[in-house]
Amino acid sequence: MDLKNKTVVIMGLGLAGGGVEDALFCLRNGAIVIVTDTKEAHDLSRSLDALKGHTVTLHLGGHVRKDFEAADLIIRNPAIPDTSPFLAIAREHNVPIEMGSGLFARAADMGKVIGVTGTKGKSTTTALIHCALQTKYPDAYKGGDVDGSPLKFLDHNRRGVWGVIELSSWRLEGMAPHKKSPHIAVITSIAQDHLNRYDSYDSYKAAKKIIVQFQSAHDFAILNHESEYLRSIAPRIASNILWFSGKQKPVSEFGKVGWYHEDGVLYGDKEQVAYKDIRCKAVHHPSNIAATLTVASLFDISLEDSLSAIQSFPGLFGRLQLVRTIQGIQWYNDTAATNPYAVQQSIDAIGTSNLAVIVGGEDKDLDFADLAKALKRVPFVFILPGSASEKIHRENTKYNAVLVPVATVHEAVQKAYECSPRAVLFSPGAASFNMFKNEFDRGEEFIRCVTSLAYDVENLE
Repeated sequence: MDLKNKTVVIMGLGLAGGGVEDALFCLRNGAIVIVTDTKEAHDLSRSLDALKGHTVTLHLGGHVRKDFEAADLIIRNPAIPDTSPFLAIAREHNVPIEMGSGLFARAADMGKVIGVTGTKGKSTTTALIHCALQTKYPDAYKGGDVDGSPLKFLDHNRRGVWGVIELSSWRLEGMAPHKKSPHIAVITSIAQDHLNRYDSYDSYKAAKKIIVQFQSAHDFAILNHESEYLRSIAPRIASNILWFSGKQKPVSEFGKVGWYHEDGVLYGDKEQVAYKDIRCKAVHHPSNIAATLTVASLFDISLEDSLSAIQSFPGLFGRLQLVRTIQGIQWYNDTAATNPYAVQQSIDAIGTSNLAVIVGGEDKDLDFADLAKALKRVPFVFILPGSASEKIHRENTKYNAVLVPVATVHEAVQKAYECSPRAVLFSPGAASFNMFKNEFDRGEEFIRCVTSLAYDVENLE
């Protein structure tokens, strides 16, 4: 990949670090870099700070047509739809378009890559697998959605270092033109999401399938047996399938059984452990741990070492993150739950007994019927404004759960506290752009409100 003296346009600097890593990779390889974003500089301050001291041309507050006509390469942010008119301009002028994930797949040794995707659980499972892998390979890296562009780790890969990469459906689409899949592919779950970007649920599922699509007989597919879709495509997967589950022992004529959870016990091929004996610092769904142990078994990592790594993992921001305990009430920040299935999984992990849940936000053209049914089992439900919330209200006419409307996160926190629940789960199940910059901004607001509440309560005592 020769980028020396080539003009590369980074389309969408963003706030998550991916655009920054793409730009830095190109600079390290001698490219002339133009960064363009529709956001203004004040909205991108954190990302722009990371580029200080580097020679980069900035076109912010909108895209410039000539950038897309004259560039040698466009690297687009995964959040930018392929239908963007500026990408159409690039195509008209025969300018190649890539994502960071595509450039990584093109140049990397995928035989040293564990890829993780899924509608729910991919970030946590990626991190857990990384913790386990480091017990055998201390220099193993973790990359992907939470950690920015995979290009950050291309040099590690070239040195033969193992890595675990989280791959969203969009990043997988970036890899597809290069017809490469990871040596070990993990799919944590499949449920509706991002249907505001995909024309159908089938299109979304097809994007997720890319992670196993180009595997061969020497590769491994670690699949959640709870998914009907994954069971249906198993006969057409060329690699070695290992099934895991958070609910019961998988039964399939295709592949073998990895680790699974059933009746409070995790079972492997010849080992088992009571789930309650896994003293984790963070709350995890049993399926995430089952997937991690299944991958660890491929590396002959002992159960003792795997469990030690899992137990030491502190958890991730916004994913069943225990913020604090106030007068016996546990407060969980689960803002990364941006689809209804994710909320249902989190409710299952926490338990419905004396639980308060805060939901709501903007819709991504998803079906909220199952979530509305699940909320019937929750004693206290507070619902924020948004188009997704309106859907939940409509679906709730079948179930008559008590949904308490709230205007702000602050109001939701105050009202939840007044109910004296065992735990409060902030798991919106929807997008956040009607009230916040993104879901992480939303999660930070929840933490601020909980911290303020704790201060008020402590001063009253």
